[in-house]
Amino acid sequence: MMPRKNTVHRYFDGTDTEELFKHNLRENYKQLQQNGWDENSVIDYKIDSNGFRNDTDEIPKDSIMILGCSFAMGIGLRREQTFGHMISKKLNLPYLNYAHQGSGMLSSFYIANKFIPIVKPKHIFYLRPDDNRVDIYNSNQPCYSKPLSVLNLPTNTRKVERWRSMTNNRSFEYNWVLNDEWRNQIVELTNIAITKLAEDHNATLVIHYANEDEPTSSKNKELELWDKGQKSKARDLMHDGEEMHKYWAYKFLEPLGIK
Repeated sequence: MMPRKNTVHRYFDGTDTEELFKHNLRENYKQLQQNGWDENSVIDYKIDSNGFRNDTDEIPKDSIMILGCSFAMGIGLRREQTFGHMISKKLNLPYLNYAHQGSGMLSSFYIANKFIPIVKPKHIFYLRPDDNRVDIYNSNQPCYSKPLSVLNLPTNTRKVERWRSMTNNRSFEYNWVLNDEWRNQIVELTNIAITKLAEDHNATLVIHYANEDEPTSSKNKELELWDKGQKSKARDLMHDGEEMHKYWAYKFLEPLGIK
């Protein structure tokens, strides 16, 4: 499996910006050091031709697919610090990361629908984005988060959250975009759709949602990993760090009987 010739190298991405890093070096240096970062810390975000964090365009057989948003993508962390990489090592299988920063549930479905039939992964690990992230399209407003051109979606997409008003049509927003019942249906339907895609292509699917899957004291190992992970931060000091990725690697492997 050879690396592609035109891999894009980014040394900052998403919320892990050069400006924020310089700010944290000045204002939050102690916190950076506590989390293993300093002025010499380098992260190489290798991006494939589809815009995902993969250092190859090759599609390996019996691979692992990662779905989710910026945390699953590993913003602020080196590739080897992410739960996808940890799971890959544990299962001794190659992995492809199709998580994308700023994406919501519908984006995860679009990506799954496009790439599951192509990749035909052996396992899919989906860390579901926040329920408040709903994708709507508006070509007349600045882009809040861009979809990938390979998906043939409209040029601009915007992410709608409870506290952020995206349109002037307040009635539409409150009755549909921000309506709890509607959002719950989107959660259920996208989960069903991705589950069906996995079944159709003989892939094992494990779905977790961080806000619902906090550990209980009945699982000592899980609770220990969670508590340790809560103290860990990525280089942007916004995303959880490597220790929390160890927790999610544990959670995703647990249904497969692997610890």
